[in-house]
Amino acid sequence: MRSTNDKRRGVILSLMILSLAVGGGSARAVTLVADGVGKAAIVVDKEAPAVTKFAAQELAGYLEKISGARLPIVEVGAEAAEELAAVHDQQATILVGESKFTEALGLSAEALEPDGFTILSRPEALIILGKDDPRVNPQAWRSLGSAGTLYGVYRFLEELGVRFYYPGEVGEVIPQQATIAVENLNIADAPYFALRLVQPPLNTPETNLWMRKLGCGATSYPQASCHSFGGWSKKYQETHPEYFALHGEKRISHICFSDPGAREQMIEDAKAWLAGHDADLYPYFTVMQNDGAPGPCRCPLCEPRLHPEQGWYGLQSDLVAQAAVEVAEAIQDDLPDRGIIIGAYNDYTVPPVEVEALPANVGVCIFKHRQLLYDQEARQRVYEVIEGWLALEPREVSFWEYYNFDCWGGAKWGGVPAVTTAFIAEDIRRLKQLSGASGIPLAGELVFCDGRLKEHFEDRLWWLGLDHYVTAKFLWNPDLNREAMLDEFYQQFFGPAAEPMKELYSRAEEVWVNGDHGGRNLYGAKEVASVQQLSAEGMLAFSPWDTLFTEDIVQELVGYLEEAEAAAADAPYRERVGLVRRGLDWTMAQAAAE
Repeated sequence: MRSTNDKRRGVILSLMILSLAVGGGSARAVTLVADGVGKAAIVVDKEAPAVTKFAAQELAGYLEKISGARLPIVEVGAEAAEELAAVHDQQATILVGESKFTEALGLSAEALEPDGFTILSRPEALIILGKDDPRVNPQAWRSLGSAGTLYGVYRFLEELGVRFYYPGEVGEVIPQQATIAVENLNIADAPYFALRLVQPPLNTPETNLWMRKLGCGATSYPQASCHSFGGWSKKYQETHPEYFALHGEKRISHICFSDPGAREQMIEDAKAWLAGHDADLYPYFTVMQNDGAPGPCRCPLCEPRLHPEQGWYGLQSDLVAQAAVEVAEAIQDDLPDRGIIIGAYNDYTVPPVEVEALPANVGVCIFKHRQLLYDQEARQRVYEVIEGWLALEPREVSFWEYYNFDCWGGAKWGGVPAVTTAFIAEDIRRLKQLSGASGIPLAGELVFCDGRLKEHFEDRLWWLGLDHYVTAKFLWNPDLNREAMLDEFYQQFFGPAAEPMKELYSRAEEVWVNGDHGGRNLYGAKEVASVQQLSAEGMLAFSPWDTLFTEDIVQELVGYLEEAEAAAADAPYRERVGLVRRGLDWTMAQAAAE
């Protein structure tokens, strides 16, 4: 027999569900906060994944920042326990993630796309529902799995006017309003690109979470094993020297892709790695050369299979691609749902000559440098390379992107502000077009931004943060209006200093796009066969201060900043302009040092 308390719980649950469902078509607003007083409770299932509960906490925290009212978070169980009374006492309910209530309303995350969400307002209720994976850690930027409810919470906050332009409180725009009411919300969204892993400028929980707020994340990581054979040197250098590349008369720590024994070991490594990793998160094993390889193996087996007519960027493409195909064919029977990724990188970037089509279980990851596409010929060459790989019909294509040119180009490139929002928007739109035209999925990208300048995180942030913001937003939706996005950024973030700050960023971007880089970055140029020849032919830039950001241009940027400082006398605009001042001071110091 059911107890009186059990009956009471059932009545409360029924009343709550009825109040949410009745009048679903009404335009009546849902009041969450009125005159600084909370009028709603946030409801989350007791058994919800950690990322869902984190989403509820984020929602409560930001609503408090906006209004001053802290809404309670109520965890409800499947049996509608005592906590429902606290919910029923509120005038409205915010349902975060799947729960007993959303189930009773006929709402489910099952049909949603990975990382997708829906936001609905009904009389007395706001529903934010997404597909959530219990494995997700939102404060780890490479944590994998769907986090739809969290993205839904951040989108709802953006609907209220919140913006996350930079990490930390100084980077956030928080509207101040004592009353928060919503009506007629019916938003369903999911990212266009599944892979949106953008490395934050510094690996901290705060900056990692900032990337989540921008919509970054991934439900799987195609290229996770990356330089898969990096540990071979310790394991096999003495016992199997034939596995390693011959340079001159010496075997070095990089790979000979022609050696039969090395190929067999690659197959064993692929099977072991795939068996040890979740199939949905890590579907592929990567075949590529070890990092830092000075060039292909020159042994009697490899030398005849090189293709110098492809230029330096295609010299050993066939060596790597053919090895990957052999590994893929060898694992197909035992692991029919898994695959191999060809890492198309450095001197094996362009498609192979002798491979006419790829097996059905092979994908490709292509390295790109969109910030360096200031040369029209280079830009066109990038898309020719991508189209060449698409013509081989891989299972999917993904990308490694690099926003860290300033970290690896020697001290002379530190402080150079590569504002590249136009390149970012145009390139991501072009990738969407290529995917649509080919019918082959372009999964998205992993963007590297770190390097040898970790101590200059805040110095690089003023320009790199804006590039990150635009990248994240366009990876989610390539059809956004970049100009409108930037105008909103200048107005919302800098307030009275909007005009001079727009001049500063726009001028920095104009110089990067159209300035004299001291050379051309001919990505994949066929007429050269080595990095040394690229340099000798003047195709690489080495003088950013003499030919690009000259003293006159740097002083022009400083002039705009001084105007902004005069206009932004009050908080928070003073601190935001100060973020740019810190970075531009470093730029000036680096320019003076050269």
